[in-house]
Amino acid sequence: MRIPIKILSVPFVLLSLFLTSCNDDIEEPSEYKGRSTEDFQYPHVYDIVNNLRVDNEMCRAWDRMLSYVNDNSRLEIGFYIYYDKGDYWFSEWFYGPNTSYESEISPIIKYGDVENKNALCAFFHCHSPYFGVGSRGTGPSDKDKEAAQILGVPGILYDYNAESISWFFPYEDSLPMPYFFGYMRRPNRYF
Repeated sequence: MRIPIKILSVPFVLLSLFLTSCNDDIEEPSEYKGRSTEDFQYPHVYDIVNNLRVDNEMCRAWDRMLSYVNDNSRLEIGFYIYYDKGDYWFSEWFYGPNTSYESEISPIIKYGDVENKNALCAFFHCHSPYFGVGSRGTGPSDKDKEAAQILGVPGILYDYNAESISWFFPYEDSLPMPYFFGYMRRPNRYF
C-alpha cells in the first residue's frame, strides 16, 4: 500500500515545483508588493460613506453644486474615491455642463482618467434640484449604473429622498440622501 502513495506523491511534488517556477515570473503592481488578495480587501460602500473624511468631501461637493443651481440652470459635480492602507483620498472634482432645464444637453458628468486604478474604490456625484417644467425622478440614472459597472466599483449618489422632485419640492428643508448602486464593494483584482 505504501508504494502507490509514494508514486503518486512524486508527480505531485514535481507538478507543484513546476507551478511555483512558472509563477515566479509574474510581477505584481508595485503598490501591492507582498500582498495577496486575501490580505487586502476594498472597503464596503457603507464604510466609505461613514468615513469622516469622505463624508466631508461629499458634503463639500453637494454644497458647491447647490451654489451653481438657480431658476434657469443646473449642473452636477463628482469625483473618484481612492483607498489604500486605511487612508482615503480623492480625485479632482469633475463638473457636468451648466445646462438650462429646457436644454436637451444633459448635466451628466464626464469623468476624467483614473489616476490610480488599483486604489480606486468608488465614485461619487450629486444630482441637482429641479426647477424646470414637470419633474425628474430621483436616484441613480441608467447611465450612472452603467458607469459603476464599467468602472467595477460602487457608485455613490447624493440626491433627494423622494420618488421625484419638481419646482415646488421643499429643497430648503431637505438634506441629500445617499444612494448606492453597482457593486457594494469593489472586487479584489488588479488591472
